[in-house]
Amino acid sequence: MPSPSATVATTSPSLSSNSTAGMVFSELNPIVQALLASLQRSDRGDSGSDGIANTILATLRIRSNMIRRLISAIENVSRVQGGPEALIAMAEFVLLPFILVLQSGIDVRSDRYTRPSSQSQSVGLSPSPSTQYYIRRSAQIRCVEDAAMAVETYVGAVRPQMKNSLDGTIAIRCLVSCTMALSTVETALTDERDKNRGTDGKEAPSRCADAQYALDTGDDCRFSLLKAISSLFSMARDDDGASISASSLSQTFANHMDGVLLVRVVGGCMTILQSLLVADVGSYNTDEEKKASPACYCHRRSNWTLGLAVLDTLQTMLCSVPIEEVWRSVLPGLFATLFKVSLSSCRIRASGTLSSSKLGARSLTTIALLLRVTIGMENSSSCTEIVTTESTSVSAVSNKLLSSAFIAGGTTPEVRFSAETKADDSSISAESSFIDEVNDRLPAPLKMVINVASVHHSGEVKEAALLLVGVLLVDTRTVWSQPKKDSLSTAALECCVSLLNDGDGEFVL
Repeated sequence: MPSPSATVATTSPSLSSNSTAGMVFSELNPIVQALLASLQRSDRGDSGSDGIANTILATLRIRSNMIRRLISAIENVSRVQGGPEALIAMAEFVLLPFILVLQSGIDVRSDRYTRPSSQSQSVGLSPSPSTQYYIRRSAQIRCVEDAAMAVETYVGAVRPQMKNSLDGTIAIRCLVSCTMALSTVETALTDERDKNRGTDGKEAPSRCADAQYALDTGDDCRFSLLKAISSLFSMARDDDGASISASSLSQTFANHMDGVLLVRVVGGCMTILQSLLVADVGSYNTDEEKKASPACYCHRRSNWTLGLAVLDTLQTMLCSVPIEEVWRSVLPGLFATLFKVSLSSCRIRASGTLSSSKLGARSLTTIALLLRVTIGMENSSSCTEIVTTESTSVSAVSNKLLSSAFIAGGTTPEVRFSAETKADDSSISAESSFIDEVNDRLPAPLKMVINVASVHHSGEVKEAALLLVGVLLVDTRTVWSQPKKDSLSTAALECCVSLLNDGDGEFVL
């Protein structure tokens, strides 16, 4: 495998020093070379001596500082006339160091299980191997976080210039690297949580407040990785997100590894949501438990921001890659996870990690988008058109949805396979089996979440419930079979009727 410096030598653009591109290259090149040099020095090791541990930490600090300097340089260059074009021209040269940092991941080694001896604890002359691991892991997480922020900064710098400006191959490499890093960070943190969770499933309060654990929880790193992934997918949108047709970059994302890449990204998002659900189940509900570990409780209460980032990423993916086949493969697991999150966040008890009206509204909106992409009728009117009116109150939207539902109910249902499509028997059979599964598993949880959301105190949650109701009554009306269709339609219409005289909130898409 070629070294980072050898790789960048083949990707360095040949530019004139008098041109804008030459100026950009001269400004970025020293920082890129310094960052690549830090990547040639190992950040791994058993930390058997203080000298090795200090060298590793120094390398990681230099790496983090170089990434931040490069972020600042990219931001400065993007403001110069012709700067975004130059950044696009040297995309591989600029992004290669970030890709390498993301692929390096987090060091998961056996020395983390090494416990400090009683002698070292009493003397306190040097950190134990386990302490050194946590310090090194924290520095590695910071480097990955900085690299993810750099990818997002680069995409933001070049995206206003033109749509689909980043080459598909480079975009795939960035997306794969971010996905790998997200999996690595989540694995390290999950393994650590499992190791320190008691037999009752709850984390020990003393462990949550431990100084080693508090070095870096990884939430900021995962948040930055999700933002970077979302920015990459946002480049695939057509017409600033107004169109739901799949662009060429959308097809590139969907077809890579036969769709496995998107499944991996969705899987990473689901893992984070499920970890938040586990933390929510083990939340401390009494004042004594909160006082016993205030740092851990505050950390749990802030987890909903990470959940919002996950849902934002999923919504961006659904709008950027609205390819039915890809999302149908993850529909069962993703829908189940979103259903649990929506119930947890919309419940009355407010002491849990996920009790947030914003999180509840965002999860309901994500469910609506997921249903529209996977089982929505082709060429059907979008709910965006239904709810976009001059009057945007909840009651006005409810009234509009009721009218649209009755109008849609009188139209001729559209079928996915007609004689003109000449679909073979196997395709029809697979479609029929899928629709049967949808009718067997989805109506009951959908009715439950609609009933909970319709009586929620937050107008934001009610607005999201109306969007979901619109998808059920209009976009997916031909999918549901009797008697599930009547039951689901009744719950949806009751939600609309209950909100007719509700004046809470403004409906904002």
